[in-house]
Amino acid sequence: MASEEPKKPLSATEARQGVRGVHLFAMLVTALVLAAIVWAGVELWGHYIEPNKSENAAPTISSSGGQP
Repeated sequence: MASEEPKKPLSATEARQGVRGVHLFAMLVTALVLAAIVWAGVELWGHYIEPNKSENAAPTISSSGGQP
């Protein structure tokens, strides 16, 4: 086993597991931009596959004058 050395207390900065900085911010911004690109692509694809509503938008004229 390793020799028992007295443990010295760590400062708050040394005890932190990760460092916040430009790398984390850049990764978050990149993920947000990629999510926006995917969202826009899905929106465009949804409009492309949607049936044309203008063909079915005209109301039908019945001989009863619109009354049931």
